[in-house]
Formats: sequence, structure tokens, C-alpha cells
Amino acid sequence: MKNILVYGLTATKGGVESFLMNYYRNFDLNKVNLHFISNTEEAAYEDEVLALGGKVFKVCSKKKNPFKFKRDLENIFKENKYDAIWVNLCSLANIDYLKVAKKYGIKEIIVHSHNAGNMYGKLKLYFHEKNKKNIDSYANHFWSCSRLASKWLYEDEIINSDKFKVVNNAIDIEKFDYNADIREKYREDMNLKDKFVLMNVGRFNIQKNHHFLIDVFNEVRKEINEAKLLLVGVGELEDEIKDKVSKLGINDYVEFLGTRNDVNNLMQASDIFLMPSLFEGLPVSAVEAQASGIRCILSDKITDEIKITDLVEFLDIDKEDSVDKWKDLIISIKDKGLDDRKSKKEDIKNAGFDIKSEAKKLEEFFLNKI
Repeated sequence: MKNILVYGLTATKGGVESFLMNYYRNFDLNKVNLHFISNTEEAAYEDEVLALGGKVFKVCSKKKNPFKFKRDLENIFKENKYDAIWVNLCSLANIDYLKVAKKYGIKEIIVHSHNAGNMYGKLKLYFHEKNKKNIDSYANHFWSCSRLASKWLYEDEIINSDKFKVVNNAIDIEKFDYNADIREKYREDMNLKDKFVLMNVGRFNIQKNHHFLIDVFNEVRKEINEAKLLLVGVGELEDEIKDKVSKLGINDYVEFLGTRNDVNNLMQASDIFLMPSLFEGLPVSAVEAQASGIRCILSDKITDEIKITDLVEFLDIDKEDSVDKWKDLIISIKDKGLDDRKSKKEDIKNAGFDIKSEAKKLEEFFLNKI
């Protein structure tokens, strides 16, 4: 049995949390056991982690009390023994988890990059760049979800070494595989039967670019009155976006759905998946959308590694006519018809995003390399 300590759960069911749980559910739990660190009062998926035999350690937020944060963190290592720590990060501004693990003699320290840009301000960017230069002093395994995410966290010397590997943001392809019956039921239950449904999944923060998304939808709705926009997620900018929707007078056409456990079924009910993000590592939700057979329009700031089917098109988000380009493509897709939707299961599997096979690979790594 390998015991792995994992940092990466927050209070929100976001992309990193979904990634971790996808793998955890598919490990042989008689061979690999995971314990999680969370620095939020509530941790997403905590009940499921406990049901699977894992643990969730709550540490005080460093911002709230740096001394208690350090004490809480050190107590985990004092009271438990681990074969490795797996630290999932979007920035290197805070690498205390790595430093403390090294201090307490953890031999295998894994850093895993999940993002490709800064969303935390200039001070944290400064510490990120500083820590990036000597991150190999605190870790000996360097993982990433994409090329762009690699370059954000690591120097080329690390990326080109045998210590580096890409771990795909794999999903349960059976769960997301296109199902016409579910589509019909959800569209009827949600009063979407005669609607043209656009969808986005993402936290309400600057990175996800919701202001641009609402501008695009507002233009689409002017030409397609039956258009609806489903927004899945929560976040600090949610009220600001709701206010914008209200000022534009489109409340009846935009649904804020919050955190959902049925994203797979909502994707079945939708017609086009939109993601105009300013940057991404490799978005799990865009993999899920492709698995559901839905057409996807993504920002050209997102790595082209996300295009694992023929359903994806990229558009710019920073030109004067970007909003019009998105609107025109959405309308063009609708005009050409949406009746050719089909399973993309084999495409997803062949691209290396089937969680069953990918989890087995990672499990073998933990058993044989740790």
C-alpha cells in the first residue's frame, strides 16, 4: 500500500478537484491510499473522500493566520507517514507545502501544474517567478496537464528532463457519452425543448472571462430569440455578472445554476459549449463537453492540446470584432443544423483521456516509482 498526501481540494468543485476525484475513484484503493489537505473550512467532495477510505486534513488559511497555517501543516507530517506528497498548483507563489514536506523527510515530492497564467496580482506573480527559478530544490517530480501549463510553472531544463511528465485530465467517458434520451428528458424538465441552448462551466473569476461571454450571448439573443445561456459555477464575480445580465435586460435568457452534480446531463441538454477564458491549463469541462458530442467554441488563448475531437473551434477574444466573430460562428453552427450529434467515445479514448486506462498508468507509477 502506497500512502500519498495530496494538496488540491478547495471548497469549490472546480477543474482541479474534478481531476483529482476522477483519478481517486479509479485507483485500486487496496494499493493506493490518498489523504487530502484543504485550506478551506469546507472541502469539495469531502464526504466522498471519507467514504472511499481517505482523509481530509483542514489547515488554516495562510492569509488568515500564517503561524497557525504552518503549525497545522507541520502537525500532519508529525502525526502521519507518507510515501509521497502530490501538490496540485495553479501558481508557485506559495510553495510551503513542498518546503514542509522536504523538512519532514518526504522523499518523493510531486508538483503538478494546472494553469497557464497569473490571476493573483503582481505580488504573487513576483513570488511565483522567484520560486520558479529554484523549484527543483523542493521537488523531484514535475507534472503538468499541458504544454502551456508546463511553461507557466517550470523552466525548460525541467520540461526537457526525465523528471517531467504530462498527466492527462482524463474523464469518465461513459458518464459523458452522448445520450439522446437524457437530452430529451432534461430539455423537457428544464423547459428547454424549443430553445437554442448555450453553456459554460467555470468559476466566476477574471480568468474565465464571463463579461465577454455575456457580451457574446447578448448579441446572439438579438438575432435568436429562443437562445438560452446556462452558467454552471460559483465565484467572486458572480454578483457582478448577474448585475450585468440584469442591466442588459436578459435575465429571462440566462440561468445561473451554481454548483451542480449533473453537469454531464446539462451538457446533453445543451447545443454549444462556450469557453472564452483568458488562459487555461487544460480545462476538464472542455474534455467533458467533447465527450458529450457537443460543438465547442474556445478562446484561442487555450492550448490546442484540448482539441481531441473535430468538435472544437478556436476564436480570438482580444480583437475589436471578437464578439461579432463569436456571435457569427454560433449562428452559423445553428443554421447548419444540430441533428448530427453522435458519440465521441472512441476519439476521447484514443486521445488518452479515458480515466480507466489513465488512472491505471498513474497507479502503476505510484506503485513502481515511489
